Amino acid sequence: MYFPKRADGKVVSPEIVEGITRLYDDGLYVRAYARLCEVAPLEQWRGAPGLVIAGRLAMNLGGQRLGRFLHAMAWASDRGDAEAAFFHGFNIVGHAGPFAALRFLERLPKFNPRGETSMGDLLALRGHVMADFRDFENADRCMAEAETLGAHPTWLLVERAYVLEKQDALEDALALVDEALKARPWYRTGIQVKANYLQLLGRDGLLATGGTGV
Repeated sequence: MYFPKRADGKVVSPEIVEGITRLYDDGLYVRAYARLCEVAPLEQWRGAPGLVIAGRLAMNLGGQRLGRFLHAMAWASDRGDAEAAFFHGFNIVGHAGPFAALRFLERLPKFNPRGETSMGDLLALRGHVMADFRDFENADRCMAEAETLGAHPTWLLVERAYVLEKQDALEDALALVDEALKARPWYRTGIQVKANYLQLLGRDGLLATGGTGV
């Protein structure tokens, strides 16, 4: 695992974090990164909210190991932050597998949710893990409860699609991803997942047209 050199840290104000997050959510990663670096080098950011968005940017700009490290730092810096728990937990799923992720999720404390993310997204993450274990009944239950708790709607659609994918229902999964992209056309995760589904369905020729066929 990559560990950057220790450096004096900078706890960033909520206003700056919110501004960079808005750029990130609009898919303007390079602009978000430039704004981030104006404040402090990425590896010098401190505080769970700042480390979360710094890690998200790193993950999407080719620095996956640095992103995982920053998210681990976010969680280590504030074990009461549900958003930090979510992103650290999601990295555990991809890096260490569903069993390690389930152990992490089952040991989480009760949270006072911050902002939009939190308990809903954590429940959807648990549903993702349940789908990995092919426990689709519990996966669907987690997704339904996540929706009632306010999980990010476009991301939740993609996670519901993942549950269908694990059941080999690719056409239904693709329809959910299309719904997510209709609501948020430049959603990077949705675009990548749709491209994967089109390949699995043997429709590679649609990739150049965005999967629309026009």
